[in-house]
Amino acid sequence: MGRGRRTNALDLVKGLEGSAEAKEKLRVILENLLLEKDIPRAAEALGVSVQRYYQLRAQGLQAALEGLEPRPIGRPPDEEPPEEKRVKDLEAEVAALRLELKASEVREVLALVMPNRRKQGGAEEKKR
Repeated sequence: MGRGRRTNALDLVKGLEGSAEAKEKLRVILENLLLEKDIPRAAEALGVSVQRYYQLRAQGLQAALEGLEPRPIGRPPDEEPPEEKRVKDLEAEVAALRLELKASEVREVLALVMPNRRKQGGAEEKKR
């Protein structure tokens, strides 16, 4: 047998963080699970139908189970280390600047070629 005093599960609810309403629901559900209160009395204590009580109990137990799921040890990893994000941002900026430079080079070539064509086209129109 273990040492120390026995813990009353219902007393543990008082020390939890949450609203008084949520604590009362949890207390009634625990009383039902500990066989201190049958389902019709538990539903009546919460002011709900038996069917709704079953739903509340299932939601409470599901939330407890999810809270106890194993999780990786330590802090969750950041989405992306700041250094890597900075590198990606700079790479994107370099790519945009290269594209802009290429477009500028194309415009320069066109500007060198097109004035001659315009002059030729304009001269031909004047001859007509």
